[in-house]
Amino acid sequence: MSKEANEKVLEILVNFANAIEAASVDLKHRVSELVGVEKMAPLPSAKYAMADFDKLFWEDLKGSKGPFQRTSKMANSNSPVFQGLQATLKTHKGFCHIGAYKYWFDNQNPDVIDRRKK
Repeated sequence: MSKEANEKVLEILVNFANAIEAASVDLKHRVSELVGVEKMAPLPSAKYAMADFDKLFWEDLKGSKGPFQRTSKMANSNSPVFQGLQATLKTHKGFCHIGAYKYWFDNQNPDVIDRRKK
């Protein structure tokens, strides 16, 4: 295929993808209207920037998989930022990726949170 033909195929594919995306958004809106679903509330951590999680007190530790960090409700005086991270982890069943880190509850204890760089 010539360069011109390749560009034409790519343009067709992009237009097709855009049409599917627009139809998907429209479908979601129509379904939510039918079933009476309102807009979802933002996740509890949405109001906290990633930098806020860095402001928590993190203890450097070494485990079998390498270095990681640990924080706790007690070490942070149950601050709103800690509560936001805790709520986010609860929403994601105790494990999630945020920014450059993986976060999880230490031994399923929601008052102790560990993190490791991805």
